Amino acid sequence: MASAGQSAEQARQAQDVDAIPTLAWSARPDCSAEFLNRRWLDYTALSAEEASDWGWTAALHTEDRDRLMDFWRHLLDSGQAGGIEAHLRRYDGDYRWFLSCSVTFQFKRPSDISSASSVFTMRLTITSA
Repeated sequence: MASAGQSAEQARQAQDVDAIPTLAWSARPDCSAEFLNRRWLDYTALSAEEASDWGWTAALHTEDRDRLMDFWRHLLDSGQAGGIEAHLRRYDGDYRWFLSCSVTFQFKRPSDISSASSVFTMRLTITSA
């Protein structure tokens, strides 16, 4: 999800993240979406505009939404890494279980990025045999 004010370096980094074979995203300290990679957008069939800020929560199952938000806020507050399972809506409307693994990064200077901390998440599909 590129922004209009994105630098060439930020655009290159976004391209690199788009190349990894997983759904990945980053969030601001309030858990609103800062970046969603192409695979995440394609999987959920949301456009970058639809998924920006809080729009990404439309892809979460309503029964999981509050639990996930509480978990991610806890990670931001504690600075810990963690994982949680939840349903994510696929492009065809079907909900699939995912393991969402998150790492919180704290930046020492505000000039390092636009916010003081971010959550970077990669989602892995959970399937049963």
